[in-house]
Amino acid sequence: MPKLTSTLKNSHYTDRAWGTQTCKVGANLRYKRYCQNLVATIGLVLLLGLSMAGAAEPTLKKGDQTPNWMLRDTTGEWLWLYKVLPQYDATILFFWASWCEQCRGLLPKLQQLQNDNANIKVLALNVWETQDPTAYLDSLGISLTLLPKAESVAQRYQMAGTPSIVVINNQRQVLYVEQGANKDSKLLQALSPFITPKNHTQQTSSSSPQAPTRPAPAGKT
Repeated sequence: MPKLTSTLKNSHYTDRAWGTQTCKVGANLRYKRYCQNLVATIGLVLLLGLSMAGAAEPTLKKGDQTPNWMLRDTTGEWLWLYKVLPQYDATILFFWASWCEQCRGLLPKLQQLQNDNANIKVLALNVWETQDPTAYLDSLGISLTLLPKAESVAQRYQMAGTPSIVVINNQRQVLYVEQGANKDSKLLQALSPFITPKNHTQQTSSSSPQAPTRPAPAGKT
């Protein structure tokens, strides 16, 4: 009788252990399926997000309405594009960097253009910078409105590099887009309705054709 009791106890223990092991296996399978479904869902969300991001900001062209944006100037004050545009006949967005040689040649000419035409405003949007943009402009005697860390706007306008120029009128309409300064620049032609006759001979293009300069590698000065 004791032997039978012992056998029953062992049998009961074995069944219970087997049941416990079965539960563990089932839980593992459910967890595995859960992880697989989670990974698949995350992948789908990321794919849709990238697709929407790529389609959300089409390249601006002449005649388009420019989107609004805001950036902090060097004093920490917010500058809103839509608040600037009504104050001038034409506003020039100049995307530049200190390591860009073409930008160095254009900055003084854009400064002169603004000085000679009170109805034209130049905003110097500094992008992909490796130095102090304020000190750099000071060294050149440039007093244009400086907007540092303007990469978000460059990305929104799909600017491939520097120098790049966008001209907008006071009705928020894009008049001109140029990526890469060159001798055949049509910037003055786009601004001709707003420039006084004596300034039509001013040149704001570089001396030779130049494709957009890509962002400088990290650490380049």
